[in-house]
Amino acid sequence: MKKLTLFALLFLSSINFVYTQSGWVQQMYGVANPVTSIFFINENTGWITLSGSNGFVTSGSILRTTNGGLKWVTFMNGSTGFDCIGFINSSTGCVVGNYANDVGVRMRFILKTSNGGINYFIQYQDSLFTPLIKLSVASNNYIFALRQNGQLISSSNSGAIWTSQVLNNSASLVDMMFASEQIGWVLSGFNYILRTTNAGSNWQTIHYAGKIFPKCFHFKDILSGWVIYGPSYKSTTGGVFWNQFTSSGNIVPRDLFFVNSNYGWLCGPNGTIQRTTDSGLNWATQISGGNYSTITLNSIFFVNQQTGWCIGSGTIPPSTSISLILKTTNGGVTGFQQISNETPELFSLSQNYPNPFNPVTNIKFQIPKTSFVKLIVYDILGREVETLVNEQLKPGAYEADWDASDYPSGVYFYRLDVGDPSTSLRVIETKKMVLIK
Repeated sequence: MKKLTLFALLFLSSINFVYTQSGWVQQMYGVANPVTSIFFINENTGWITLSGSNGFVTSGSILRTTNGGLKWVTFMNGSTGFDCIGFINSSTGCVVGNYANDVGVRMRFILKTSNGGINYFIQYQDSLFTPLIKLSVASNNYIFALRQNGQLISSSNSGAIWTSQVLNNSASLVDMMFASEQIGWVLSGFNYILRTTNAGSNWQTIHYAGKIFPKCFHFKDILSGWVIYGPSYKSTTGGVFWNQFTSSGNIVPRDLFFVNSNYGWLCGPNGTIQRTTDSGLNWATQISGGNYSTITLNSIFFVNQQTGWCIGSGTIPPSTSISLILKTTNGGVTGFQQISNETPELFSLSQNYPNPFNPVTNIKFQIPKTSFVKLIVYDILGREVETLVNEQLKPGAYEADWDASDYPSGVYFYRLDVGDPSTSLRVIETKKMVLIK
């Protein structure tokens, strides 16, 4: 088996630690080739792939961190470009990409590492023009790679041996995901999804009547999945049936990630990250524009409800290529944020979710008038623990996250105190929540 020799060096320009808005920390911002994919196995260990200019590489890279992104180490190889990466555990993983061989022919490949990315070996390669675009790790044994024109390449022995097949309906494929060894999906740009329940041997074509040219989808398990593109679509039947709902997400996302049935994030052009806490019905913008207006964020990954990373690339005048790594340890939320500017009929305070919780919970409330609002957490003895909101707000719906990492298990209360400017009266509502550690 051919060994692709890589060498390691510190990515010296990677650590800026400039704190951005809404709980995202900038871990890297500098001149680099486009970043293409991100994958973390836990809160400490992860990898990022870089391609070259427009996918035809002068110097591609694989970045690895073992301390949550405090330091990134770059593994590089001359004319090799990397497009998507996935790992079974902290040692074993695969990556798809391309390189120019000794006579200048562009080769498409799948590499495997068994030592965390220090060395890679070519396990599959061909010289077909159409690139391999996605990689999905389904289990300790099953790994799948997708070619844009409809070829599925799969391994049932952790990437040691690969076999290929042609999908029966393969127009403009853009994304792929497997939630188990047998059940997986492929997304087409022409409003249909291919679904398999036997590891790719057979595929069912499912039309969901959406707009054409979506960029991504996500399944959090074998049942729950989302396609977000203008109107949003959600399935709770493993992609067999899809329900359309109007979403407040207002961008064409490049990537989408859900950690459970309610909490998810999307990223896309104009340096935008949005979050939902209600299964995609509403999306609150966490970052958009500003210093990142020329950056397209194209891959996002979370290991839990609080900790995640987002990567992107773009240009700054006159024509300098820039790449970016962002990280959050609080779900991207600091304090509170508005999730809808529609005017509700009444003041309301929702029950926190989840409840019981550990250590973070989400609280939503609505106000129909411009008012001075306080949202305060109290312990069982009535002592004020933390103030989440204390300012004048416009009409709309809001949410606040409370991180109780520094507090003991027990019963807590949260109170919404709203001053009604038209009557000089106050609206007060209190609810109970339970912290279990």
